[in-house]
Order: sequence, then structure tokens, then C-alpha cells
Amino acid sequence: MANPGNFALWSAAGAVQIVAMGRVEFLDFRAKQAIGTEQLGSCSVVVIASVHGAILAHIPPQPQPTVNPTSADDNVRSMMNEIGRLYRNKQQQQYFPSAESVVACAVYRGEVALQSQLDIMESSLIGLGLRPKNISYEVPGNPAVRGKGTVIVIKKPDYPKPKIFVEDGHVNA
Repeated sequence: MANPGNFALWSAAGAVQIVAMGRVEFLDFRAKQAIGTEQLGSCSVVVIASVHGAILAHIPPQPQPTVNPTSADDNVRSMMNEIGRLYRNKQQQQYFPSAESVVACAVYRGEVALQSQLDIMESSLIGLGLRPKNISYEVPGNPAVRGKGTVIVIKKPDYPKPKIFVEDGHVNA
């Protein structure tokens, strides 16, 4: 790899907590400086980050093959409930005196791939008192894009707040 992205560099160094598809995890930035995920395909990612820690969820569009037409949205609701419980718990432990949130979602042929799922994620974060920023990435997209299919949150000691990258684009101010 001639020009590896942020996720690849941090992963190669063993310095990132990697979140697998279908998982929600929290990282205390005193333990490691980065949390991230890869191989998005058409998955969504939810990030809640503060100077102390971050929650990252890698949400598949359809958890498993099924004929149930609501299973995909039900899965997003379930994962957002898990995010909410974790956020409230960590908020009580003073990890989130203030926080920012990002939703990264797939765009296919110029349209949000799964609008109902984006709506669920946004409304859940708003219900937690957050103001989510929506970031899109193209699917299938260009495989040569640096950081393709990755999201990483990095909080180095000299950063005043964590930096959130979607496909290596810095998405928070």
C-alpha cells in the first residue's frame, strides 16, 4: 500500500481499538488514542466523542438474510438503544460533559442509501440531546480513495478535542 490511510497506519501500529460490524464499543482515551472501524460496504457508523472518550457503532444495513421487511430498521433501533444506554452510563461517569456526534452513511447514485435508517439514527441522537452531523460516503465508490471504507476517531494528547475521520476526510471542526 503506497499511501495508507489513517486507519491502516493506526491499525498496523496496534494503536486503534477496532470495532467489528454489528458492535457498539466505548474507548477511554487514557487507554488508547484511537477507535475505528473498516470495511463499511454500505454500513452506517455512529460516533459520539468527547475529550475523554468515544462511542463508535458499526451498523450493518441488514444484520442477516430475512423475509421480515422491518428487520433492518429494527436492528438500527436496537443498536441505537444500546448506544443510548452506553452514552447515559458513561455520561454519569463524567466521560461526556459535552460531546459531538457524527453519522456516516452510504450514498448510492447520489441518494442516501437507507433514509429510514438515517432518520432513526438522527432522531435517537437528538433524543440524547446531541446534534448529529451527517457525513456521506459513496458506494461502491472508488477503491483507490485513501481510507476507503473506514471511520476513525483519534485523540492525541496535544489535540484539544478528538478528530473524526470518514474515509480520511476530517469531518469535525
